[in-house]
Amino acid sequence: MNQLIRMFDDQQLRIIEQNEVPWFLLNDLVKILGLSNSRMVKDRLADDVSSTYPIQDSLGRTQQATFVNEDGLYDVILDSRKPEAKRFRKWITSEVLPSIRKTGMYQAPKNELEVIQQTVNQMVRIDNRVSDLENNMRIDGAQEHVLNKKGRQVVMEVLGGKSSPAYKNMAFKLFSAFWRDFKNHFEIPRYGDLPKKKFEDGLRFIGMWQPSTSLKIEIDEINNQQTYNEVI
Repeated sequence: MNQLIRMFDDQQLRIIEQNEVPWFLLNDLVKILGLSNSRMVKDRLADDVSSTYPIQDSLGRTQQATFVNEDGLYDVILDSRKPEAKRFRKWITSEVLPSIRKTGMYQAPKNELEVIQQTVNQMVRIDNRVSDLENNMRIDGAQEHVLNKKGRQVVMEVLGGKSSPAYKNMAFKLFSAFWRDFKNHFEIPRYGDLPKKKFEDGLRFIGMWQPSTSLKIEIDEINNQQTYNEVI
């Protein structure tokens, strides 16, 4: 079993070959991409993209460690929100994988035609993966902030402003209803998981959002009751 080490911004990425297929050490990927921990990442991966192989630690001891194949590698990259994730992906596709192929970790083609076909196939796989990453990449922190700010503005306007009685009595309830509607519409667990390609759709949803009829009535009654009391 061959082992390679590649460096990305002074951080090592250990790669092994198993049955002429490269496998990437999950713990190294987690550190490079700034993810929480390898166990949580592994739990989110499909069974067929990860496997356990022996590897030597810094003290020379043999340890069992989790590795991911190329499919798993791209899944892990999708989990990262670090700005470096995109640069890391390009480094993998443009330098690491071609280098591995050239050094013989993949089976050497038998003739020139196979060389050409293998190169074309690899380019197609890379293009497909890049397109998949771009289509499924989540919004970044700045876009989250914009959505949150726009959402607060819309909810506060519906309540009648920050000084309104409805705001004091119903702010939490209405904010909860707003984000619940947002997540249900886009079928996501939290608004930060909105795909980047749907960011403009998210802004459009916020701009058009209205509370339910029941909530509208409740807001009007609270605000009108305060006005009535002031008149009396």
